Amino acid sequence: MREFFKYWSLAFVIFAIFLAALYVAWLDIRREVREAAQKKATQRRVLRAAVNPFEGKTVSQTLAPVQQLSDKRRWVLDQVLQISAKLGMNARVLVLQDSKEHYLVHISDDHRLLTYRVDRDWVEEALQGNREKEEKIVQVVEGYLRRQWFGEKPNPASSTITGQKPAPSTEGAKS
Repeated sequence: MREFFKYWSLAFVIFAIFLAALYVAWLDIRREVREAAQKKATQRRVLRAAVNPFEGKTVSQTLAPVQQLSDKRRWVLDQVLQISAKLGMNARVLVLQDSKEHYLVHISDDHRLLTYRVDRDWVEEALQGNREKEEKIVQVVEGYLRRQWFGEKPNPASSTITGQKPAPSTEGAKS
């Protein structure tokens, strides 16, 4: 009987050590959960106290103070406004310049935002009186808006526009 109690006492000691380890792990987990909850509560208090400087402003209103409207940007804005009015768009237009001084046209109606880049060389040439470049700018921007805003498919270029008639097909005439 003595050996029986000897082995069972060892089993009991091992079981007691196992239970003590579980208790210590449970205390550690409980401490970590409590610290995480306190950290989240502190973050929530900080976020409630923080003021959003952009609250109630549109994207263009947050960017407007950064760049003043120059004469060239005003000209690009006027061109895009004329195109959008011609297409019947009800959208706001913002013109900025990137680091390479190309004109970035942002068009928004609060649900979507389109951006188009107008080449600075085209604008320079159009402002110097090159009607061809001005028409090219209008044509390209209008085509872009028709495709992206309204979802229209571009018309394939036909040779009848230039006054030439298409050549007759000879594929079916083989004998």
